[in-house]
Amino acid sequence: MIVALSGAHRTGKTTVLRQLQRIRPEWNYVSEPARTIAPVIGFNNPAEFLENHGVSMLQAIQISLFAGLTPEFNPVLKQGQATGRPIIVDRTPFDYLAYYDLFKTAQDEKHQKLLNDLANYFMSQIRLVVYFPVGVFQVADQPGDSQGRKLQNAIDSYLTERLDRFDGPRHLLSATEPLARAREIAEVVTLQSAL
Repeated sequence: MIVALSGAHRTGKTTVLRQLQRIRPEWNYVSEPARTIAPVIGFNNPAEFLENHGVSMLQAIQISLFAGLTPEFNPVLKQGQATGRPIIVDRTPFDYLAYYDLFKTAQDEKHQKLLNDLANYFMSQIRLVVYFPVGVFQVADQPGDSQGRKLQNAIDSYLTERLDRFDGPRHLLSATEPLARAREIAEVVTLQSAL
């Protein structure tokens, strides 16, 4: 069962994921792949990759990494050798699509259909989406980040619209403190697993 945490940047997804790992260490966790994949392919961070290859390439890689979590593409999962424990991911394909849509250039637009198709397919494999609304955590503008809250709100609007059309179960977090949010997620995942 794939459970995906969704929301704009700096809404607490990774912080809560770490808390969730502490209270449910037996579950499987995948943190935002861009942070891991960039150094493997020779870049210091995702922003550097983005500057060199564009937003469509970055988001195609990130969306495609969901293949490893999908039984159709992962022989271990397909053969039933997986533990049956939930896999918690701190992004959804729609999250990546939101950043693509906001940062795409004229050159990137030729990849729109491919990215939409990939995102929709991998979203269909997610059993539960837990949404992190903006405004719960204080967003501090970072040096060199002139877009700050404006970008966060644009991502939030995009995700809200896309997730309204998502067929699967969604849960909007109500807790405000990271540990309380982790406990809320653990309870919702446990209930969803029993269905």
